[in-house]
Amino acid sequence: MCEEARQRRVLLKLAASPHRFLCTREGAALLDEIRQRVVPAIAQAARRLGLNEQWAEADEVVNTVILLLCEDGCRVATLAANSRVQPMNYVFQCTLRAMQQQWGSRWQALDDLGPATLSDNESGVDPGILRSMVHRVHGWLAPRTPPPLRNDLLALLSWLAENPPQRPSHEARDRAAAAAEFTRFTELQIAAVARVAWGARPKRSETSLMGAVLRDPAFDLFDSLSHVRSLARYSKNMRAESGMWPSRAAAS
Repeated sequence: MCEEARQRRVLLKLAASPHRFLCTREGAALLDEIRQRVVPAIAQAARRLGLNEQWAEADEVVNTVILLLCEDGCRVATLAANSRVQPMNYVFQCTLRAMQQQWGSRWQALDDLGPATLSDNESGVDPGILRSMVHRVHGWLAPRTPPPLRNDLLALLSWLAENPPQRPSHEARDRAAAAAEFTRFTELQIAAVARVAWGARPKRSETSLMGAVLRDPAFDLFDSLSHVRSLARYSKNMRAESGMWPSRAAAS
């Protein structure tokens, strides 16, 4: 089977049953292919606009691709599988358009991008509702967090809930502030918690656990493909960093 035909077959299988397919070896291979083919091209496009690597982080690009492929009844996956061009090229073009909406044009100041908040009326959230939301998010994340960090995780989530990023260009600064406050976490662990709590660019509102719970108190994480994938990445990233936490604690 030629490469192009294989890509079409894989995308059609994804469209037929996204949840099931992404849990298979073939689904994992698709994620690897996206990481190898689409991510570098998106990163190159970002560099052309003078944006640094934080605007095209590999995990966030992969997350964007999966959301694009699976939303609206897997419309993009189906279109890519039946496109006249090579399917992965079609996927790249769709992803690039989505990322460009986040980046703005070459002539647009990054600080002019709209605010990224947890909800439309974030400042009016009742403190009791906020605490309840934080505890629910903690319940999902704690089992996937290294044991030495679980007690501090609740406080970190509370901090993130009270200090959401107001602009995408300020997010790195906000994460640095969190890292200074919670020194038992590595900077990469802070980033992992923030991505799952605040949500990942460019579709923060669709990937934010905090936002999902605030919008719907009955929200079930395992009914949402994007949040399940986000949780899996969180677990992987925290495990990868778990051997590093004592050095930060000792240095504090």
